[in-house]
Parts: sequence; C-alpha cells; structure tokens
Amino acid sequence: MTIYTLSHGPLKLDVSDRGGVIEGFWRDATPLLRPGKKNGVATDASCFPLVPFANRVSGNRFVWQGSEYQLQPNVEWDAHYLHGDGWLGQWQCVSRSEDSLCLVYEHRSGVYHYRVSQAFHLTADTLTVTLSVTNQGAETLPFGTGWHPYFPLSPQTRI
Repeated sequence: MTIYTLSHGPLKLDVSDRGGVIEGFWRDATPLLRPGKKNGVATDASCFPLVPFANRVSGNRFVWQGSEYQLQPNVEWDAHYLHGDGWLGQWQCVSRSEDSLCLVYEHRSGVYHYRVSQAFHLTADTLTVTLSVTNQGAETLPFGTGWHPYFPLSPQTRI
C-alpha cells in the first residue's frame, strides 16, 4: 500500500492506492475530513470511491433492458454487493505531481467489467476530485459513481 501526499499552500491531501481512498484532507492543522487510519481498510479512511454504483441493490439483483443480473456479496460483513468494487481494489498511479494525482482501477469479474480513473488536484483553496468510469464489458449496463465521505466529529461540530 502506498500513501501519496499532495500539498498546495495550506491544503494537504493523503490518498492511498489501496481502495483509491482519501486518508486525510487538511487546511493547515484542521482536518476537513475525518483523518483515516491508513490501514488499507476503506471504511477506516476519510473518503472512498463508489463505483460502479453506490449503496446496495435490493436482493443483489437487477433487471436491465430485459436481462436479469445477479450480484454476489463483496464483503463478509454485509449480505449485499455493497458500494461496488472500487473501494476494495488495488489502484495504480498513472501520474503524480506535488499537487495532483491520477489513479486508475480495472475491474473484470462478475457482472461489471470497467476501468475507472480518479484525479485529485489541489489549489491554494480548493480540492477537485474527478471520477470517471468506462464500461469495458460487452453489454450496456447502468453505472453510477460517487464518494462516501466521513466528516470529523468534535465538540464544535454543528449539523
């Protein structure tokens, strides 16, 4: 597992190639996301990618354009195919600079065959994260992407 550290001015970002997760995002010493444990477990991270979709699929099955697709659970602790596969995979670094990083992941098992890229870019006051996915399977399938952030909780936190 490799942790990539990006910085620009007061912003600092740590990203792991295990799961393509954000392990920490700070402005100076203030965490803007919950600091990750940096242990290779996405649910212990600051934020992780959701691909090829977020959440769960009812009954681990769906019908798309007249065909039925059956999904298998992807973690031992949940009976569902949870949040796709991106957060469980090993990502590869394809480019990196002091304030930018691009990781890719290819998935080729089960129903979905795809390639996803995640680009991170810091400026002095902004973090931009771009997630894009390409279906590499023979069939057209529904895709959805997103992130699962965890925010810091402190006595000053207000919702």
